[in-house]
This record gives sequence, structure tokens and C-alpha cells, in this order.
Amino acid sequence: MIRARIQYRGGPREVAKEFTAIRKRELALVAQRWHREILPHHFTTTAMARYGYQPRDKWYSILKAKKKGHTRPLEWSGALKGMVTRMARISGTGKSARASLTGPRYLYAYRKAEGQPDKAAELTATTLQEAQSLGRQFRHRVARQLNAVQTTSKHGS
Repeated sequence: MIRARIQYRGGPREVAKEFTAIRKRELALVAQRWHREILPHHFTTTAMARYGYQPRDKWYSILKAKKKGHTRPLEWSGALKGMVTRMARISGTGKSARASLTGPRYLYAYRKAEGQPDKAAELTATTLQEAQSLGRQFRHRVARQLNAVQTTSKHGS
């Protein structure tokens, strides 16, 4: 989960009225950016180290390399990658946004074996740098729009 905080002091009532709508719109854009730019990194060979995935069984890795010709994490046949990177349903409120991914049932199902990785958690992991980048973009865009509202209301009065 990515959290951001904006403090805005002073300003006309128009800014307060617009704040929720601006925040909702920008949070949805953050969710879209995560889906478009960050999610695909979860299917690269560097993802295990980058996101701290649980190590896979040695024999599974050997079998995957032999049968599928790759060692990319969270990917066997490519079905999961295709499903989650193709489309996400973005929804939000004035306080949060969510990118809902459609994936195979096994992704969210209860882990049957003790050592089996939590694939849903691995798929949605975000690095500190990624979260900070999304937060900076969010703050910048919201502040710019709030300032535009304030400027418009001063000139419009």
C-alpha cells in the first residue's frame, strides 16, 4: 500500500471544494501508473531480488528452465502475466485508489503447502523507491492543480 500526505494551508473555499475531486482523480492516475510502469517489473529476472520473493524450489526452477526455457519469476506459461498486465479495473474514492487485477484462482487461493510462496503478495510488492516516486508525482500534480484553482478563483473574483 502506498500512502501520501498533503498539507495545504489557507486559500479560498473553492480550493477546499475541489480538493476531494482532484485527489480522487490523481489517486486513480497513481494506480494506473503502478499498473503500467511497476507491475511489469514483477515478471523480470531481477524481480526476486528487487521485491524479496521467496526462493523457489531448486527442482521447480530446473524444470521450468527445461520445459519453458526461462527462469522469470511469477511466470510459468505466461498466462498470469498476460492476465494481470493486460487490464486492471481502477476504482477509488477521495482517500484511496485501487487497481483490481484479474488473475487465476491459484494466485489468491490459500497456500496448500507451508513453504509455498504468497504469489499475490509478491505480485503487489512495491519497493520504497517506487512508492516514493509515486508519492512525489501525486503531491506535485495535486499541488499544481490546487494552485491553479486558487489562481483561477483570485482572477475570477
